[in-house]
Amino acid sequence: MIKMLEISQLGFKLLFAKVWPALLLTLTHIWGFGLSQLRSQGYLQNIPPFPSVLELCSTQLQIQASFFFSFVSQYVWLTCRESAENLHDGKEGREGREERKRGERKERVKSSFAQIPLKFEM
Repeated sequence: MIKMLEISQLGFKLLFAKVWPALLLTLTHIWGFGLSQLRSQGYLQNIPPFPSVLELCSTQLQIQASFFFSFVSQYVWLTCRESAENLHDGKEGREGREERKRGERKERVKSSFAQIPLKFEM
């Protein structure tokens, strides 16, 4: 029961802190683009013009906006993946994962040195 409560709390934190702003930006972008498409096809003639985000921006700003949207989507993806890894690892989190990696590296180094034949001559 406690584990499910922790997972649901993490889900809400992730939704409101990370996913919600990116989703809101994407929806406003789609909304503005959709309105401009409907207006260009002859619909919405009686509604005063509402310029979309892309119509307001210059080409340089459009490029910067596309980089921003790709950055936001990558940030959300990495945050979700990291949160999933932390949930998978349980209580130990990132520190335990890094410690396990260090232990695996030590084992690989030990096994590679064990394969080297050592000859001592006196």
